[in-house]
Parts: sequence; structure tokens; C-alpha cells
Amino acid sequence: MKAKELKPGEGGIVEVDNGRTIAAYRDEKGVVHGFSKVCTHSGCDIEWAQGTKTFDCPCHGGRFTCKGQVINGPPSLPLATIELVEKDGEVIRK
Repeated sequence: MKAKELKPGEGGIVEVDNGRTIAAYRDEKGVVHGFSKVCTHSGCDIEWAQGTKTFDCPCHGGRFTCKGQVINGPPSLPLATIELVEKDGEVIRK
């Protein structure tokens, strides 16, 4: 899925910049927020959980909000932010 395809209130592991994958969430105002898809605890790839609107790490149970903040550990650091802009119908890194 490409980042531009996210609907408001939806997140996921998406493509930007011709194939680079990141974690992203489109808020209710339509703004896309980007993050590293790598858990800050163990380096595992996180997954999007639509039901709870969280990014979850399958390795050790870490959970992050849709804005990348830690909900519960073992991670103690938030997801790294990736600044994005929408230009000509595409979502790209700033």
C-alpha cells in the first residue's frame, strides 16, 4: 500500500519515495504522519493494528500510539519521526 492511499484514521506499513517502507498514520484532518517501522527496543518491524489504532511489535509486545509514542514496554523510546509532505498526489519525505 502507498501512503497516499491511507484514509483518515488509518495507518499501516506503507510505501513512500518509490518503494521505501515506513510506518504511517493519516489523522482525522487528513495529515499523514510518518515514523520508522523499526521498534526502538529490539529492532523488529512493527505492525499496524487497525482495531486499536496502534503500531505493535510482534517480538516483545511493545505498543506505540498512532503518533509513535510508547504505550507500553519494553520500548522506552518513541518511534523515530519521518517528516512527510504531500505533493502532486504523492506522499514523500520532506
